[in-house]
Amino acid sequence: MSVSPERWIPFFSLASWKAYTHELARGESVIVDIHMWDWGGDNKPGTDDDNVLGGHTLTGRSFNLNRNADGSYDCDFVDPSTGGVIRTRWKEFNGFGAVRYNGDW
Repeated sequence: MSVSPERWIPFFSLASWKAYTHELARGESVIVDIHMWDWGGDNKPGTDDDNVLGGHTLTGRSFNLNRNADGSYDCDFVDPSTGGVIRTRWKEFNGFGAVRYNGDW
């Protein structure tokens, strides 16, 4: 995800993210754990004053039928707190895999 006013940033190791992206592409069941970050007083990610805030977990089987015009793929997840289906997209974005969440990559 890109830096945004909501401050969603990716937290992953490159090896695990590549494996995760591979599973998305294969349509395998996955768990997505998303957390919002407070960058602290210096307003910079990755420094000692950062705090992890509340999170949201999505689970389910993604699906990949056709590539969209913007290079993304549709995928569905089940929200375990409500049982509802959340449709989102994933794509390679700025050099790494990204899942669209809450309108942001």
